[in-house]
Amino acid sequence: DPAFQAQFASRPFRPDACRLKKDGGDIEAITGATISSRAVAEALRAAADVYTRHAEEIRRTGQSATP
Repeated sequence: DPAFQAQFASRPFRPDACRLKKDGGDIEAITGATISSRAVAEALRAAADVYTRHAEEIRRTGQSATP
């Protein structure tokens, strides 16, 4: 659903930025697909958490891989 996806586009990539309204956030779930919407939000939150914990290592690795 493009409208659902668009809600994530302007958000910072942080674990606390990906929560449905039903879970205390401000992202509107897809009507009739709350479980799927929640799964997407939780996957993005988990990815943001991993990135946040390893951001420095990721940056270092990316810099050393540049020719």
